[in-house]
Amino acid sequence: MRRACRACCYCAALAAWCEIDVANLLARRYKGRSKFIFLTQLTVAFAMVVVGLLLDQCSERRGLGLLELPDDKYSSGGTACDHKLHLTLRHGLFGLSTVIFLISVLESILNASTRWHQLRSMACSLEAIVWPYRARVGRFQQSITDSARPRDRAADRYQCVAR
Repeated sequence: MRRACRACCYCAALAAWCEIDVANLLARRYKGRSKFIFLTQLTVAFAMVVVGLLLDQCSERRGLGLLELPDDKYSSGGTACDHKLHLTLRHGLFGLSTVIFLISVLESILNASTRWHQLRSMACSLEAIVWPYRARVGRFQQSITDSARPRDRAADRYQCVAR
């Protein structure tokens, strides 16, 4: 096992703290993206329910099925405005379902929540190594016979996590 000099050990500890900061920063970004995508999906799904209920009410009032249109705009006692509203609601429901599909595709491409959890886990595990090293406890405890023991163990341990 190769012994690490003090400067290298200081650089490794500093690099570890920098990696922790970067991982936490990226984890916060991915968390924000994940929450934004979830909120957007929730909002679009709520809008789909509202439009579906309005379409159902409009269809019941005209005596039609949910997705059927009469051949004549004015049959069943409906007006041109009712026909346009029914048609607009149908197109709106289709558009909202397309939007929620595209949001789901974007979510699967970005994979933000998985990345957020992995980055947060890596930052916590790296921080769990750095703090015992700074406090010289556990496996990094000072030895009377081998003063470089904490530095050697930190260098070995840091390289295992950084890979």
